[in-house]
Amino acid sequence: MYRQFLDFVEKHKLFSAGSRLLVAASGGLDSMILMHLLQRLNVTFEVAHMNYGLRGEDSLSDENLVRDWCKANNRVLHVKRTEPDELNSIQTDARKLRYAWFRELMEQHSLSLLATAHHANDNVETLFTNLLRGAGAHGWSGIPLNENQMVRPLLFATRAQLEEYAASEGIVWRMDASNLHDTYLRNRIRHHLVPALEELHPQAVKRVSANQLQLREDLGLLETLISALNPYAIRREGDVLYIDTNNLRPESERSALLFALLRPLGFSHEQCNAMLEVTESGKRMDAPAYTAWYNRGMWEVMPRQQQSLEEVCLHADTASIKHPIHLSIREVSAESFKTLASRDSAALDADKLNFPLKLRPWKHGDRMVPLGMKGSRLLSDMLIDEKVPQHKKEGVFVLESKGEIAWLVGHRISDHFKITPNTQRILLFTLL
Repeated sequence: MYRQFLDFVEKHKLFSAGSRLLVAASGGLDSMILMHLLQRLNVTFEVAHMNYGLRGEDSLSDENLVRDWCKANNRVLHVKRTEPDELNSIQTDARKLRYAWFRELMEQHSLSLLATAHHANDNVETLFTNLLRGAGAHGWSGIPLNENQMVRPLLFATRAQLEEYAASEGIVWRMDASNLHDTYLRNRIRHHLVPALEELHPQAVKRVSANQLQLREDLGLLETLISALNPYAIRREGDVLYIDTNNLRPESERSALLFALLRPLGFSHEQCNAMLEVTESGKRMDAPAYTAWYNRGMWEVMPRQQQSLEEVCLHADTASIKHPIHLSIREVSAESFKTLASRDSAALDADKLNFPLKLRPWKHGDRMVPLGMKGSRLLSDMLIDEKVPQHKKEGVFVLESKGEIAWLVGHRISDHFKITPNTQRILLFTLL
């Protein structure tokens, strides 16, 4: 299997020698084998294990198995524990929690890819789950092999192959007893439908999964051709995809075209149909990792902001911060100070500021008195006047002094904190 693993990774260019991976490890068969294979390959990777506490001592035993493996193999392990009462829907909420945490770890530790241990049986189960739920062609193609900084290097292998490999290599793994019950649709497909297929053909899982991988490649080609046929309706600038839905051609297939473009980013068919009906700027659609904003006749699709929404306190001795934005603070001489030309800097009267200052994302309802004005204005109106795109508004912060906004960061300072002829000390805040 090791040779098959190498060939599969190389064929699909899932990662390279310089990649830094985060491996999602539950302690089950597939994730323990994935770590074993990556260890043999000597790839740089760290491990993440989330303990939901849903199965008492069994959950703790899962965690300990992963801990012991990482210690024995000199791998960095990240563990997060949650309480069962934090989850409303066990399957949905648990998945959201762990993937949000995985993204945080990747950003914090400069890890480029998330590797999960989904295998061919998972792929086939996903096919039938999606068929029964009414998904389109992308749903039939199953689990993405390489998408949104996630890779699945074991999609080539069936569960039977994994079990055989674990036995031959002496790999210890734990069974999740909840997988033995028919409570969930996926389990019923696993226990009843897939065995029936294998009775019809012993290689059913391997054949179906291989066809799913081929279908996904074909759909990728289709999306490329759609973009080529619509050069005036579709363009990409950096991380932002711009789509003029009114000019998608052929017009009779706009819904299918839009879904083909946005399904890989996590948008549903229903969302794409709704997007075609939107005429008012400011409307928004969210997928797990992407956001789409409607702005003056154009949908702007971009990765969702990952910055923390928590406030940060700046004390009198704070010289700089790196999160949630990179900002430097220093005192400058009032006598030698020259007027600033860049909005990335704010010069404020130090004696009018009350520490600790608060840096936080702006919110609707915020008001300030802009420089040169007497009355206050809504920040939402100020951002509209400055034609700040909707997707960039999510990344705008404010600097507060004792509950009053002193700086709409990157845009305007408050008239109440401006420098005057009587100013003795100046604090200079600069976005880096």
